[in-house]
Amino acid sequence: MQGFSEPDAGSDLANVQTTAVRDGDEWVINGQKVWNSLWQFADYAVLVVKTDMEARRNRNLRYFIVDFKSPGYEARPLRQMTGGSEFCEMFFDNVRVPHENLLGELNMGRHILKKTALLSTAALCAEMVGGGDWVMEKTVNYAKERIAFGVPIGSFQALKHKMVDMYTALEYARSLMEGAAEAIKEDSNDASKIVSMAKSYCGDIYKMGTNEGIQIHGVIGFTWDHDMHLYFKRARSTDTTFGDSTYHRELVAQSLDAQYLA
Repeated sequence: MQGFSEPDAGSDLANVQTTAVRDGDEWVINGQKVWNSLWQFADYAVLVVKTDMEARRNRNLRYFIVDFKSPGYEARPLRQMTGGSEFCEMFFDNVRVPHENLLGELNMGRHILKKTALLSTAALCAEMVGGGDWVMEKTVNYAKERIAFGVPIGSFQALKHKMVDMYTALEYARSLMEGAAEAIKEDSNDASKIVSMAKSYCGDIYKMGTNEGIQIHGVIGFTWDHDMHLYFKRARSTDTTFGDSTYHRELVAQSLDAQYLA
């Protein structure tokens, strides 16, 4: 598993506060990580830390492999809306790791981190489009089968408009997601900007689609007996993972400003 999110870092991956200080042939790690997924199945973490507190903002990051059996390490599960505990908080109190567990060149972890975040964000866009497809399919099928006032509710113009909006928005999201994947494949100079464009739009559309899906399903959409609530919650979690829509729109704006000034 990989740990970089922290309580006070927000979506800014360069604002990591967990530190690693050299002590002979070992490094001593102190700090806290949050929202680490599938921790209960892992024996090791690839941890992002600062190794030089005096270095410039994002030029002091480094990856370490940390054994969960190390003294000073503690994991606490985070209970989620779904009742599960897929995520956890990790605490490091003078955790010692050998120097050979250090990955890459010293203080150059930002390059690995940037690439990891880019690929993971693009993958999340694909997940959101896939989730949107499921919501769309289930909602349309339900609207065809649910009878009210003697006719299928899908025949009502107001609900037709909602489903058409869902479909149209989802197709835009799909195009952006595929464009992001293609930009990464082609190693485009604009890959980061295109991925941010996709993430900002896919996050908004996934949330909108689940909102409308629950609305059209009516009472059954609010119950634990239907899977719609799982997608509703997942839309919120994937939107915030690796930066929410607002964060990525800001990145797009910064990229456009830089191009204009250049």
